[in-house]
Amino acid sequence: MPLKKKTPKPDILLDEKTHHYTVGGERRPSTTQIIGIVDKFALTRWKMRIVGEHIIAAVPEFVQGERECSPEDLAALLERAMNAPNDIAGDAAGHGTLVHKAIERYLSKNRKPKLDDPLIHRDLEGFARWRRRHTLVPEALEKLFYHADLEYCCRPDYVGEWDGKRAVLDWKTGGWHPLPVGLQLAANAAAVENMTGKGVEVIAAIHIDDRGLPHWRNFTEERERYWQKFEALLNYWKL
Repeated sequence: MPLKKKTPKPDILLDEKTHHYTVGGERRPSTTQIIGIVDKFALTRWKMRIVGEHIIAAVPEFVQGERECSPEDLAALLERAMNAPNDIAGDAAGHGTLVHKAIERYLSKNRKPKLDDPLIHRDLEGFARWRRRHTLVPEALEKLFYHADLEYCCRPDYVGEWDGKRAVLDWKTGGWHPLPVGLQLAANAAAVENMTGKGVEVIAAIHIDDRGLPHWRNFTEERERYWQKFEALLNYWKL
């Protein structure tokens, strides 16, 4: 992907409630919306498992007579089971947002913020453990970027130096799948290059697992393959 001249800084706005981007008053898609076209099979299988587990957990109460077994009771159980994945995902998304904000404060002020939530504190400590092994010089944290040629927006978690190389990084908590993450990183890096006129040498994801332990995956060697897939999705989006 050849670099192009730095484009004039556009007027990018993001509605935090609706997650809609506008550039110069015109609605533009985000990388997340475009990547959402892909069937996230891992997420679908997870939802099916959560529904099944919710129903199985209720079986003993029906068998032992602690619950009525009328059609209405079974219908109510099914409704609760169907909503369970969204409830869990909502909690996870809220947790992830708070962790991202804590990391942003940590990197921008170069000191860890005081946190009351023990789970947020755990995950921030995991990130700090990873950071101590690397040199980070932030250029942009949670900044809005726009690819003027292909007309999409994004908000990378981190743009800046990582061990002497210009990088675009993403922080992940909870479960994740490499396909959408690789697509997102490749698209974010292209938008950063298009808007700044400077190359990105590394794209990677840092994952804090449910124990607060850090892991990372470097997607740099796979970048071109993910970029081609993202371009195909973008073309489909525009149809």
